Formats: sequence, structure tokens, C-alpha cells
Amino acid sequence: MSTYSRKNDGSLIAVIVIACFLALFNSTALNAGLPLFMEIFDASVTEVQWIMIGYTVIMGVVSPLAAWFVRRFTLRNYFVYSMFTYAALSLASGLFANVYFIIVLRAFQGIAGAALIPVTMIAIYRFVPRHRQPLFLTIQSMSLSLGPAIGPVLAGLMLMVLSWRWLFWFSVPLSILAGWLGMRVFPKEEAESAESIDALSLVTIVIGSMLVLMAFSLASNSDSGLASPGLIAMIVVGLILCVWFVVRQGKIASPILTFISCRYREYRLAFIVNVLWSMALTLAPFVLAIYLQTVRGYSAFVYGLLLLIPAIFSVGGAPVSQKLYDRVSSKALIIVGLLCLSVGNLLLGFSAIDTSIVLFIAFLCLRYFGIGLMGMPVNDHGMRALPPELQDDGSTLINWAKLMGNSFALSVFTMVYTVVEADAAAEVGEMLAMVKGVDIVFISSAILLLLGLIPAFMLKLQKPEK
Repeated sequence: MSTYSRKNDGSLIAVIVIACFLALFNSTALNAGLPLFMEIFDASVTEVQWIMIGYTVIMGVVSPLAAWFVRRFTLRNYFVYSMFTYAALSLASGLFANVYFIIVLRAFQGIAGAALIPVTMIAIYRFVPRHRQPLFLTIQSMSLSLGPAIGPVLAGLMLMVLSWRWLFWFSVPLSILAGWLGMRVFPKEEAESAESIDALSLVTIVIGSMLVLMAFSLASNSDSGLASPGLIAMIVVGLILCVWFVVRQGKIASPILTFISCRYREYRLAFIVNVLWSMALTLAPFVLAIYLQTVRGYSAFVYGLLLLIPAIFSVGGAPVSQKLYDRVSSKALIIVGLLCLSVGNLLLGFSAIDTSIVLFIAFLCLRYFGIGLMGMPVNDHGMRALPPELQDDGSTLINWAKLMGNSFALSVFTMVYTVVEADAAAEVGEMLAMVKGVDIVFISSAILLLLGLIPAFMLKLQKPEK
């Protein structure tokens, strides 16, 4: 058993904040630099998008292996090595003005990035006493909101004052600091398992996840979307392999990832809610960029500042949730959070082109407050239903499912937007057609969130342990 001491709480909090911030900062910040990358690298939009796609796909491929890595190498070693590797690859990405070289480096960075979120959740449930876990989960939820909140603003400043290279180099000192803190905070342990990984399971999940994630990523950047027979074939084959992987894990003595946690009712219901609401959130960077920059005509920097306002409500909603968590059930917070998200998305979906920017931001604030309110309770409700020996796998499974679901949702939402915008362009003009596309995506995501209310209402009423 680990010998974690409470005196390390400060270092553990710093690890959580940095790791969760980096996890989403690198997604949102680099989006701001894609137009500049096209110019500097003399590359097409498809080529520069692979800077993001490659990272996301590989991270999704590796994420189901997180629990096995922890068992095989210990939590401390897995996190520290991942952080130092992340720093080295971030440094290298900014040294070369070659789009293909950066794509390769970013793909390898996805291997290291797969440790960021799962390790922080595993550490919370492994080292923090039960009665203090909601506080640490709240900090994690707030940290995950920081990346999307300040990522676009920081990216805009770096592009204005420094150079595109700092979009990569910014992560270097933070990654090194996180790795150093990890060496201090995570106790030295003996590996729980020295058994070799099941080769067939590894090949199955790597190829299956890669086919699915790559197909969805390509669909979201293709005019034909999921209508392409080749992409459909990739998805079908990938899903078959993923299902085969799941089945095989229940038959072998040393599984890479156990799915026994899904037998627990509360975990299973919270798992469904977690995936559905995560899928609904994938639309925001895509449609908001279109609406605020293309339709409204704001610069990338102003766009980042405008999104910073509602993001504050997301960060602020987390401590409110933690405070209420001591008084009401997690079920109530999850339902209220889903309702805030649903109503916020519906209001955004029915907003006309001449809606004041103040009112539009107010709708976003309601949406983001819902994110902060339910982020911690939905994770904790499911995880505390599991015995300690299943929590590593339970955390890994949630993160893998969310990555797969997010890729699917992004491709579907992109396809929906493209179809609606193309059909409306001939009738109402290009600008109004964009607004219609944005509106239908927000409404579609609201429907997805309302579906999440079904398993949410089925959750048991339970309060955190004192």
C-alpha cells in the first residue's frame, strides 16, 4: 500500500492543476494557430489539422492502456516519464518549421498525453481520504475548465507578442514542473504486476481505436462526412475490434483493462451520463469559432476574451458544486447541471443573428455554469460505487469512452452543420446559413443532454461520506 502523506496535498494539487490544464490547453490553444501554420508551412488546411488529429487519435489509442501502465510501471514512474517525454516533444515541435515533422512529434506526444487525466483521477482515489476526495475532484474539474478558458487568450497573446513556436514551448516548463512534483508527491511502489501484456489484446485495441478515431476525425474535416464508404468501413471494422477486445478481457487471466466495473449499477448509470454530456460539449470550440469570428467578425484574440467570461462561470461553478455536495445528493447536482446545460444550449440554438452579444454571452454563462456544477459529482458518483481495486480501471474506462464518444460527436455535429449550412445557403445567403447551422448543432446537443437526464434520474440518492 502507498505511503502518501497529507503534507503532500499541496504538491498533489499542483500536479492535478498542471496536468489537467495541459490536457485541454494543447487542444484549444493550437486551434488558434492553424491559419498561421497554413501560411508559415505552406500547407493545406487538411495538413495542418493533422497537428491536432494525430495527437487526439494517438491519445485515444493509448488511453485504454493507462490502468495497465500504472500496474506495470507504478503510478509514479508512468506519470513522471510521461511528463518529461511530453516536455521534450513540446520543445522539439517548436524547433522545426515543417508540418510533417510536427505531425509526427505531436502523434508521439499523444502517447505521453494519454497519462494526463487518468493519472490525476487514479491518484485522487488512491491517495486522498474518502471524505476529502470531492474537494480534489472539484480542483480537477476547475483545472479542466482552465485550458479551454484561457487557452485561446494565451494563444492570441503569444501569436501577437512572441511567435507560433511558443504555442508548443509554453508547455515545456509546466510539463517539467509537473514531472518534478510527481517525483515528490507520488510514493515509490513496487509494480503490482510484472506480467507481460497480452499481445493480441494490445493489437486489437490499438488498431480498433485508431480506425474509429481516425475515421471520425477525417469525417469531421471532410465535405462528405460519414457518407464516405471508406470511412464507414473503417468505423465498422474498428468497432468490431473494440468489441472483440472487450470480450477478450473477460476471458484472459491478465487483462489490459477489466470491465467488471460496469456490473455496478451506479457506476454504469454515471458512466452513461458522463459520456453523453462529454459528447454534447465537443461542439463548442467548432461552432462558437464560426459564429463569433466569421458571423460576428471578432478577431481571434477578442474571441478568446469573450469565451473567457462564461468560462469563469465554469470554474466558479465547481466550488459551488463542492460546497453543495456536503448538503445535497450528487444526483441533484447532476440533474441541475444537465438542465443548465440543456437550457443554455436551447437558448443559444434559438438565438437570432441580431441577438445582442451580451445576451449571447449570458446564455453561454448558463451553459458553462452547468459544466462546473456537474463535473465533479458525475465523476465521483460512479467511482465511489466501485471497490478500491477496480477504481484504476474504472477511471481509465471512463476516459477512453469519452474520447471515443467525443470523436464520434464531433464528426456528427460537423456533418449536421455542413448539411444544414449547405441547404440553407441558396435560400437565405451564406451568413444566415452559417447561423442556421450553428443553431441546429446547439439544439442537437441539447437533445443529447436531455437524453442524459434519463440515467441521471435513475441514480440513487446518496450523499458523500463524512
